[in-house]
Amino acid sequence: MLIALSSELYVEPEREKAIADAIGLWSFSAHDFNDDELLHGALLMLEHAFSMPEVENWRLPRGG
Repeated sequence: MLIALSSELYVEPEREKAIADAIGLWSFSAHDFNDDELLHGALLMLEHAFSMPEVENWRLPRGG
């Protein structure tokens, strides 16, 4: 079975803050978010991780 993946994520602007707040909590529940929101949260975590000076050598430019 082939699954087509969209190249665009859609997250309601008002949900972006909720996602950013939730990923920093021990009580984070993935069941409260849809797939696009979870991918947005993963992107936020990766951006944070790669902003640390210790990983400067592996930093990638943002964008397409």
